Amino acid sequence: MVQLAERNGFDTGRADGERDVMNGMPSAPLRTRAYHDTPGFQPGMGPYPVYRDAFRHAYLRGYEHGYRRMR
Repeated sequence: MVQLAERNGFDTGRADGERDVMNGMPSAPLRTRAYHDTPGFQPGMGPYPVYRDAFRHAYLRGYEHGYRRMR
């Protein structure tokens, strides 16, 4: 579950970072819907807080990667 959360988080964050810089938006990963909603979690995967924390940590890394790469 943690590996899935990390993959989902990084990929989603990277895409959001790239989109924001291409649209001339400031870097603001903590304000995105994906950061707050942590998509990809399904009931029965395990404890939600574990998925949420892994997703968010990877999302921030991915967002910065995407945002900085496109600048």
